[in-house]
Amino acid sequence: MTIPFWQTPASADPLPPSLAPVPQKSERWEARHAAKLRQIAEQGASIDLVFLGDSITQALERPDSAKIVSETFPGKTILNLGYNADKTENVLWRLRNGEIDGISPKAVILMIGTNNSGHRADSPEITAKGIGMILEDLRAKMPNAKIALLSIFPRGDAAHPINQKINAILPSLADGKTIFHFDLNEAFLDKNGHVPSAIMPDGLHPSSQGDALWIKALKPRLDQILPAPAP
Repeated sequence: MTIPFWQTPASADPLPPSLAPVPQKSERWEARHAAKLRQIAEQGASIDLVFLGDSITQALERPDSAKIVSETFPGKTILNLGYNADKTENVLWRLRNGEIDGISPKAVILMIGTNNSGHRADSPEITAKGIGMILEDLRAKMPNAKIALLSIFPRGDAAHPINQKINAILPSLADGKTIFHFDLNEAFLDKNGHVPSAIMPDGLHPSSQGDALWIKALKPRLDQILPAPAP
């Protein structure tokens, strides 16, 4: 049996931080996790779409952005599992501690990794391994869900070299059957190839205007991979 490249053999050496599931040590983070578990207990059977990631994903809960999401996916129950400052290891911990237990969404939209590169300068290969482990967990616990793996969004007006290398690896993690890779980054660029400040004021987090752009770009791609609704 072929061992996926992100699964390393047993060793006495400690795993790189990106691959060792841990929670964030923050009361706010812990409170959000507890709130999400309550939401899952209440809505689990009705959840259609899961957005999974870091603060970029969490920001979709802002009123203007939440309105964009709900209007783009009318009638869908959305679970937002974005957490400020999360890295791959924090997402892995959450997935293994209840956040996808007992749910069967139609699709999961995953984007993670910019904090691995921006906060800690993890190597692209290690971050990609962490993302691969997340994909394995998602596929194991939700085998019927389609997974949309997104390229990491632009970081700063200039191309971020580590994120570029991560993004170059991501297509190899998709199988075109249950895991699909989508690069939406062109949605943010002006005619000169730059990200306008109105779209990404701090060079990292899209504004509500920026959220509208990438959610609009995501919609037809999800339509392509999800089965058509019954007549």
